[in-house]
Amino acid sequence: MKVVLISVDSLRYDASRILWPYFNIVFTQHYVSNNWTLPVVARMLTGQMDTGLNYYKKMWSENIYQKLKNKLKQPTVAKYLKDKGWITFGNTEGVFVKSSFGFGKPKEWTLWVQNNKGDGSKLREPLFTDNKNEFRFYHEYYLHNYLRDIKDMKVGTKLIPGTKGAGIKVYSWPLPKEKGLLEWEACYWRRAANLYNFLGWVPKSKAIVILTADHGESFYEYYDNISHAGAHMTEEIAHVPLLIHWPEKGMRRIDQFTRDIDITPTILDIAGIKAKLDGRSLLPMIKGNKKVNGTTMTDKYIHRNDELWEYYFSPTQKAIRLVKKI
Repeated sequence: MKVVLISVDSLRYDASRILWPYFNIVFTQHYVSNNWTLPVVARMLTGQMDTGLNYYKKMWSENIYQKLKNKLKQPTVAKYLKDKGWITFGNTEGVFVKSSFGFGKPKEWTLWVQNNKGDGSKLREPLFTDNKNEFRFYHEYYLHNYLRDIKDMKVGTKLIPGTKGAGIKVYSWPLPKEKGLLEWEACYWRRAANLYNFLGWVPKSKAIVILTADHGESFYEYYDNISHAGAHMTEEIAHVPLLIHWPEKGMRRIDQFTRDIDITPTILDIAGIKAKLDGRSLLPMIKGNKKVNGTTMTDKYIHRNDELWEYYFSPTQKAIRLVKKI
């Protein structure tokens, strides 16, 4: 059995519609729990709400990468699979794919990924080892890097307190009525459309291929939302695709509520592995459209103004409220 989990950074739900013909199982109400990569990927790979990243401080107030140097609070899906003899491999520009998270390194990986620059290379068809169970996780920054296409982009660096010179990139965002915003959107949608060219191998693959995202992207549709990290959890940020190519299954469109913590339980269920997790396997939905989750989702997130907010999502209502200033 081969299972591939692909997370496309910044792919919002409506931008994924062009990819639907490649996948026979489409979840139309899939939501993530936060507005930036690390907390969401942690929950995606563990199936747990409490991963060790659930603190609510000012954004970038500590060196998170150093904090995650060894492991998460909970084991990842790769660890569960590896303990059962699966070959596991992960590739991303971030964290979570070291051996301490349960990932190994197949011998043939260098034949497939020639670099690690967010150029779409991790979206190409993987090479597998014959007659062995394998799990692959790829987090691709190709769409996120639409910012590289913007002319005259001003980029600064914000140092992280308490670190030895560690910092993050800070972009100069256009204002809502500036023409520069149109260029931002055009660069994003061009790259989103090009995902169709990268993923043409999926319908022919014998592997189970799961495609999702860590968050979406916003262009001032609501509030002061621009980009994603630190943005409000509106539809453009929270609603992301969950698409599955499963050669042995028929066509399904599932409009029930699902979330990021459901991905690991689903993969483990496919592999026949039992684990007690916060998330729930989506196989009952796929097999018989049975209801798995409730109809609401609520959690807290940090806004870039150093405010703690809470959101409430249901299929018919999206609401956010200020909790407190941090």
